[in-house]
Amino acid sequence: MPAAQRFIRKWEAETPDGAPFVTVKCFGEPAKVFIGLAFRHIRRQRHILDVARRFRLLPCVKELLEESTDIPVPTGDGNLMLEGKAPTKELFRVILGEGRLEGGARTYMLVTFYPLTK
Repeated sequence: MPAAQRFIRKWEAETPDGAPFVTVKCFGEPAKVFIGLAFRHIRRQRHILDVARRFRLLPCVKELLEESTDIPVPTGDGNLMLEGKAPTKELFRVILGEGRLEGGARTYMLVTFYPLTK
């Protein structure tokens, strides 16, 4: 958990306003995916072992969002889904939600991320 907290703080420091985001290519045009709400959701609503299991995927989640050109798949509840593979060969899923900025620009937020069990 301390390593994950350091990763999050570094990520926040890399972005203006301290609101961590990633610029993604997967929507055909550059778009921002804001990260902060997913961190709070996972920390508050999950058992510590689940939090640790998920947070060890943070570097993989960031890399998937930054590098993937795969088009996200719509989910049944209006969100979007990407899947990736960690260097350990473990599959994981990233769920994104869509929103709009005040000026009307489209933006996205990381809703959650989790490893896929076999």
